[in-house]
Amino acid sequence: MLKNMSNMDKNTSPLEIKQYLLQEVVPDLRSHMGVGYHHAVRVCLEGFDTQRGLFDRLEVWKTFEKEVLSHLATGLVIPM
Repeated sequence: MLKNMSNMDKNTSPLEIKQYLLQEVVPDLRSHMGVGYHHAVRVCLEGFDTQRGLFDRLEVWKTFEKEVLSHLATGLVIPM
């Protein structure tokens, strides 16, 4: 799974690494690590929208707590 990352060099852009992870690695996380972990990693890589579209620290934290931490803590199934 990660052996293809060894082909990347210092000229590989962060966007290319992100795209590789989202396309090649993250889909396998569901069966290996569970749905909650899969969802948390995907949300962290893709980013998440806040209510107002602003980066208010408290709002970002609350959104992170809702979209990532709560799913890791409970292991709930996330609808896709």
